[in-house]
Amino acid sequence: MLAALRKRGLQPAGAADTHLDVLDGRDSSNPRHPRQSRFKIASDDLSPHVLAEILELGEL
Repeated sequence: MLAALRKRGLQPAGAADTHLDVLDGRDSSNPRHPRQSRFKIASDDLSPHVLAEILELGEL
């Protein structure tokens, strides 16, 4: 990868302007990230079919 960047005259760099979404109740993999948002997925907002798919329950 570094050779390909040098060939194109580019410098290695991280991604700019990122945002980290963290599932509520879990720890962030990067607690020092400057832009984090916590979120929840309420099971009562999901259809039974979507919930079964997430839980890999098969057909209802």
